[in-house]
Amino acid sequence: MYGTPEAAIKTGPTYGSKVKIDLGTKMGQSWNNVSYRIPQVNEYFTLNDGWTIDYVSVAGNSSGKRQPGTSFLLGMSGGSMVYYFKKTAPSTVTYTLSYDASSGYNAPTAQIGKSATGSYKFTISTQRPMRDGYVFKGWSTSSDANRVDYEPDDTIIMDGSKTLYAVWERTPVTANYTVKWIDENSKPIKADETRSGNIGKTVSANDHDKRVLDYTYERSKSIESAVLKNGGTVLILCFTKNKPNLNIMKTQIRRPLK
Repeated sequence: MYGTPEAAIKTGPTYGSKVKIDLGTKMGQSWNNVSYRIPQVNEYFTLNDGWTIDYVSVAGNSSGKRQPGTSFLLGMSGGSMVYYFKKTAPSTVTYTLSYDASSGYNAPTAQIGKSATGSYKFTISTQRPMRDGYVFKGWSTSSDANRVDYEPDDTIIMDGSKTLYAVWERTPVTANYTVKWIDENSKPIKADETRSGNIGKTVSANDHDKRVLDYTYERSKSIESAVLKNGGTVLILCFTKNKPNLNIMKTQIRRPLK
């Protein structure tokens, strides 16, 4: 038996080599002919992807083209078999890119593509899903949807069908809080201010808040930051009145000359 082009064979005889084959059980016999089964390809070869058997050329008392599993007559003088392989046309695969809104709605319609190259490139839909009380951040390849792997209009190359899951971030809820300025006697030294922040986040007084003319800021007595609560929060900035400067410039009084 002869081998085949090296491109077709993954394991087995190489091209141009001869291999002794055990033909196994005879299928029939006459006085000078023995009928043998032609071995299947996988009994001697492992083929690379994209290759298949074309035919087997046999030479003996019955010559010609055969297929594995059929028989041929081998004469007393012996014979030969040559396996011929051919490149197969790549099969077309259908790929589907699906979208899961992850407890939301308005997910894009699944996209479908076909390719015979072993992969397919999709452009991710620009349609954004929606979910009440949340902001859409992007798409994740994990059903946990705890990270953003792709954003709308990104490209994704797939070697099989895939589902993308929406990643959400809760919409911040805001509330008002008050900033107060008081002296050492708890009396206001400046008008209160109302500000807005996100509930559950820390709100703080800024450096400008801690400067009031003729007063010294008392950090240890103040509440300059706090976590904003739903019912509101109050920041209290305490100050001490500065003492007046008692240095008096003395002037010399001159009497007019007579």
